[in-house]
Amino acid sequence: MRQALQRVDGVLTLVEPQDGAQQTEGELSSQTLTQLRAQHEKDTEARRQDPQWNPLNLVFTSQAGTPLDGPNVTHKLQRALAEADLPRIRFHDLRHTYASLLLAKGVSMRVIMELLGHAQISLAMNTYSHVMPEAIEDAAGLMEDILTAESVTAT
Repeated sequence: MRQALQRVDGVLTLVEPQDGAQQTEGELSSQTLTQLRAQHEKDTEARRQDPQWNPLNLVFTSQAGTPLDGPNVTHKLQRALAEADLPRIRFHDLRHTYASLLLAKGVSMRVIMELLGHAQISLAMNTYSHVMPEAIEDAAGLMEDILTAESVTAT
């Protein structure tokens, strides 16, 4: 079951996603799962020593074992981007980049919509349509290859 981390009465709490939010079970690669398990295990010793450490059993926590707060995550992202000599982007732009890269690699908009949890394909289409011209050009090239191969086979 998916849950969202939300501030309730000043405390970060796991809550049910908003009504209407698409419930998806995204697929993760085995490498990603291995990395997530390793990250979670890093906190094992601290949890053994302090039962209050990471009581929500999260994969990523603060140094104190508490949930990560949005501004802190954004600050760490900006620091990592600066260290890598990359331009500043908003944290939400990572989601946009994820979708754009998948679309550019030929993943169908329907699959991307499901992965992102969009309720309607029109939202995904409108948001990521800037990547579509290249996909359309690629499709035209594929059709030319098909027709050329068909005409060579027919003669």
